[in-house]
Amino acid sequence: DEVALERMGRRWRCGACAGVLVPTADIEEMIAEMVAVYENATLASASNPDKWRPAPPPSPSLRVLGTLPCPRCGVAMNRQRLGEQEVDQCREHGYWFDGNELSLVLARMGGVVTR
Repeated sequence: DEVALERMGRRWRCGACAGVLVPTADIEEMIAEMVAVYENATLASASNPDKWRPAPPPSPSLRVLGTLPCPRCGVAMNRQRLGEQEVDQCREHGYWFDGNELSLVLARMGGVVTR
């Protein structure tokens, strides 16, 4: 079965499952921005101990866990861990995030605790 994707700038979205395919450079930029937000919040809270302090962001290290086909090219993607979230990566097309996985990864990288 072929997956119908809708182009959104440099990203691709699946209308059926709400998944999104994000180029590697874009996700690295998003993570860097969220880590910067975390670091700024930590510096601000250090001067005011009564202020909410975010949880530390997880390491953005990746490790292979399994495979699924890329929705664009059909080549097996590497199942990897991005922070605490398992995601799929196509070496050519980027990271595939199911449903709300992208928001979970970015929230965790920004130091927001999510369940």
